[in-house]
Amino acid sequence: MSRWNSRVSANGLSCLRLGESFVKVLHENDGSRWLWPTVLAVMAVTAIGFWVLRAKTGAGLDAETVWKQAERDFQEKRYDDASKAIQILAKLRTPTPLDLMLRAQVAMVEKRDDDAIADLSRIPEKDPMQAQALLLIGQIELRRKRLRLAEKNLLAAAEADPKLIMPHRELIYLYGMQLRRAELSGQFHALSKISPLTYDNAFHWCLTRFTDWELREHNQILSGFLEVDPEDRHSRLALAENFRQLGRRDEAERVLAPLPASDPQARVIRVWIALDRNDEALAESLLADAPENEPELDRLIGRLALARGDGKKALKHYQAAHKAQPDNRDGVLGLGQALVVTGDAAAAAPYLELAKDYDALQTLIQRAATPEGRKDVGLVKSLGAACEKVNRLPEALAWYNLAIQQDPLDNDAQKALFRIKERAQKE
Repeated sequence: MSRWNSRVSANGLSCLRLGESFVKVLHENDGSRWLWPTVLAVMAVTAIGFWVLRAKTGAGLDAETVWKQAERDFQEKRYDDASKAIQILAKLRTPTPLDLMLRAQVAMVEKRDDDAIADLSRIPEKDPMQAQALLLIGQIELRRKRLRLAEKNLLAAAEADPKLIMPHRELIYLYGMQLRRAELSGQFHALSKISPLTYDNAFHWCLTRFTDWELREHNQILSGFLEVDPEDRHSRLALAENFRQLGRRDEAERVLAPLPASDPQARVIRVWIALDRNDEALAESLLADAPENEPELDRLIGRLALARGDGKKALKHYQAAHKAQPDNRDGVLGLGQALVVTGDAAAAAPYLELAKDYDALQTLIQRAATPEGRKDVGLVKSLGAACEKVNRLPEALAWYNLAIQQDPLDNDAQKALFRIKERAQKE
């Protein structure tokens, strides 16, 4: 239809101009009889011209038919035709949410991101299309490296439609890039509630829960995020930590420089840089006025206190860190060691044993990363059991569900699922 309109518009104008010329000739010849047949023919041509122009402007066309053609053009990747049909549609009716969505999709293809966001933002709250609109805005902002706006819209999309899968997948990428362990785990957990996790999903969930991972190959990407948005604190922290892990401490400090001394996560990285340089005095000074209820700082204070043999101070800070983050392996181990130093070996034993269980889980995860491990049917159940042992029940459920996918008649896995669900309800 739009292709037809693009061809007929010029013809329509030509017909109208031809009609005007013949009327002028008729007038000049004072209505001569011989001209009337010709005039009648020209009048017909002129009428056609009027109808062609009506089609060009949308007059007389059915809006729904135009919309269906525009959607068909878009689906078949005739984007120019879809764009022309949308322009006609805009003259036929006030844009509906479906119209706005289609307009935005065409704008995205044409790299008109601002236009796409403007159309998507016009879709009303509570409309069935709103969650999809927020998702698309989040994806556009992610593509434009504006992660703060991307996160805001992706979280809103997940809230608007809790069954929508894609916002969680996009947030997993975003949080993974920014080394945001807690938020990343939360998205895996949310995803596991609405969609069966794959082997890779479960593996990465466990891996990122307690294992440090480098972004050596992502330095350029993180730097790009900061170029677009220098106020992107999380990307700044991730890039600085990445530089630190690579031994590029001066670059890490340069990246951290815009963040104030009061920023708790920036302070954590600065303390680690001092410890990497064996400058314990600087590390102590950085922790001297550390804010309370910051588990990472509490663990660092406890670590330095243990190194000095100050069990009482170490115990205080490890207890605070463990209360805030009970499933942190380093916090569990540090608490057990602090209890030993303060003379309470009996109380220390469960924590030291739990730290060993975390280490055993890490060993299994390392096996799961190998080609041989991926083929080991029994490893999936072993990972479920190991996660259950350290009270990471959502991950345990994910592994046992995978075991049942492999063997629906696996009685042990079925019993484990029932047992874990009962525990989760009680907790």
